[in-house]
Amino acid sequence: MGSVTKNKNTWRSSKVLLEQLNATDLPATLIRDHLERMDISYFERYQADAIQTHIDMINRLSGDNLAEVHTEPLGPSEWCITIVAFDYMAEVSTISGLFVAHGLAIVDGDVFTYAGVMPSAVPTAPAKRPRRPDQRRRRSRIAPSTGDMTSSSLRKLRKIVDIFHVRAANLVSPDWTVFHQDLEAALRQLKATADQPARRRLSTADAGHRSDAVIPGANLH
Repeated sequence: MGSVTKNKNTWRSSKVLLEQLNATDLPATLIRDHLERMDISYFERYQADAIQTHIDMINRLSGDNLAEVHTEPLGPSEWCITIVAFDYMAEVSTISGLFVAHGLAIVDGDVFTYAGVMPSAVPTAPAKRPRRPDQRRRRSRIAPSTGDMTSSSLRKLRKIVDIFHVRAANLVSPDWTVFHQDLEAALRQLKATADQPARRRLSTADAGHRSDAVIPGANLH
């Protein structure tokens, strides 16, 4: 996948990238979301093949599959691990803890998060209407997911693309199937916590900011 090798070119405006992505069977809406909601530094670091792989991983997410994991051997006891998932509070620290639990240490990594609003979901300024003094704003709730990543309910959710260079303490290769299962279980717990109505939510002016613990050696975007 070539995800560890940094790319000096900015692929966002590259015809090569657009032509390659449009030539695939990936949904056009997901391609657009990815190109417009990812930080510019992402396109400076990763090549077209890696970006295509990341979008394909996003396309495989669903309400029943909260994360996708891609592993690439880098050498004896070293791997490049790409995790694509829905974004939840404390997710970075959760992933870090899972690496430790599976006997892995993070050498370095990149942590990216989608901007908070879909390009097609940016509203135009509506005409202001007078409100009654006692009128209260109601919280909007996401409609039940159809399971299709092109549905508006799933597209509007923020995604993460986290790439880590990890090293094992011994020559025994981790069981990546078990790692994926543990990650899925952990994310379901985070999702359940986030879905609680009484949960106090944090907001940030920076759409790409991760309100999370910082992993040593990882670059947050």
